[in-house]
Amino acid sequence: MVLSGEAIRRGIREGVIGITPFSEEQVEAVHVNLHLGEHEAAKDGLVRIAAKGFIIARTEERITLPSGICGLIEGRSKLARQGISVEQSSKLIEPGSDSTMVLEIFNASDGEVSLSVGQKIAKMILLKITDEI
Repeated sequence: MVLSGEAIRRGIREGVIGITPFSEEQVEAVHVNLHLGEHEAAKDGLVRIAAKGFIIARTEERITLPSGICGLIEGRSKLARQGISVEQSSKLIEPGSDSTMVLEIFNASDGEVSLSVGQKIAKMILLKITDEI
């Protein structure tokens, strides 16, 4: 069961779901926007990814999930249109996670792409785990 924006907000208010730092504006109808965290290759707040290049980065937000909720990371269509893929392997955020999220970012375009530290980089969809069918 996908959590709605209101369910996500309520989970955060009640301390069931942790997102730090957090702003209400991050929550949309069925997902939370996540931002690109600091990166060792950043210069003047920009991370440059060469054509066909690949980097490992992390989200700015630390995500804390209880045992009954898991998450999925999805790339943003705006970035995909520039040739940027944000998840190369597992999109799954395990129940009980408590850390920033690792992002495997690939630039499939023929030109260099610059990403700004702090920009929206991915969406997190939260799902309630159930034994029901």
